[in-house]
Amino acid sequence: MYWYSSIYVPVLNIPWNDEHRVLVNYKSNMKYKVIVEKMAYHLKREQHYDFATYTANEDPSDESYSEYEAYIFLENDLNLKEINDPTKSLGIGACCFRKRIGVNDKYFWSLAWIWMHPYYRHRGTLTKHWEYFTKKYNDFYIEPPYSLEMEKYIEKIKWEEKLEKYFAN
Repeated sequence: MYWYSSIYVPVLNIPWNDEHRVLVNYKSNMKYKVIVEKMAYHLKREQHYDFATYTANEDPSDESYSEYEAYIFLENDLNLKEINDPTKSLGIGACCFRKRIGVNDKYFWSLAWIWMHPYYRHRGTLTKHWEYFTKKYNDFYIEPPYSLEMEKYIEKIKWEEKLEKYFAN
């Protein structure tokens, strides 16, 4: 359990992509789901949660399953051996959106959690992806509790916490 007490930045053996993110869902390769799970555990320990908010073995056949789309945030791995080596990607953080069921079986998407490696915080990563997330998930809800950083971000973007409006959609 080396990863339990160390905050490592995993190297993903995928080509660098301009979107700076990888979508992870229950159909994804287990190695990506495990990376998201490890970041959920880092969040659990950092925020003193009772349980991790994501596990790699979540499956639609489980009674407690909640549909999700998680993302691994990427940065260039610039530790190249030679000039012509393909650039690999570093997994610097993750977030998870969950589909929440509202009134009359209508649903809305909710940003359940987000965690960034401390070295990569306050570098505009979430801002870089925010427009994509708001387009894809419409007017999504951001689930509390919020870290101090998330409180500041919510204040910066002038997001309103009114759960009622999400259940009405």
